[in-house]
Amino acid sequence: MILTDLGDPKPRGILGLHPLFDRAICEISRLISENARDGSYEICGDELVINVMSYETKRRGDCLFEAHRDHIDIQTVVSGEELIGFAEKSRLTVCKPYEPDYELYSMAESIDTLTLRRGKICIIFPEEPHAPGIAMGDSPTAVRKLVAKIRVSPDC
Repeated sequence: MILTDLGDPKPRGILGLHPLFDRAICEISRLISENARDGSYEICGDELVINVMSYETKRRGDCLFEAHRDHIDIQTVVSGEELIGFAEKSRLTVCKPYEPDYELYSMAESIDTLTLRRGKICIIFPEEPHAPGIAMGDSPTAVRKLVAKIRVSPDC
């Protein structure tokens, strides 16, 4: 998992980690500037898809962990803020077995979190359990978010 700035990812050395990172970040920035509607945007077939969504965060106990096998997530918040939980897979219990492209896990007693707010991006690699959409405090808040889904083995 990597947390960095949306506007300045190159110095962090992330672009060379996958051939579609540069394109994904450019397309995320474009969709933000165009104020794209909620929905799914195919950028490069199913190799790079960006989901634009609006939702309410949830209390920690109402969230589940997920882990992908075939995709890398690049997540960024346009408005609002949320916590993303992360934990070692060995500390989690599967509550929904693998279906393309994810597996769900129940919330662990003890987790680590990072804050995702406007201007930040979080890159989550396959097999890294994460629990997005956790409320910062006791009350849910509105979040507008983009999530790029990058297939692990790109063909374009």
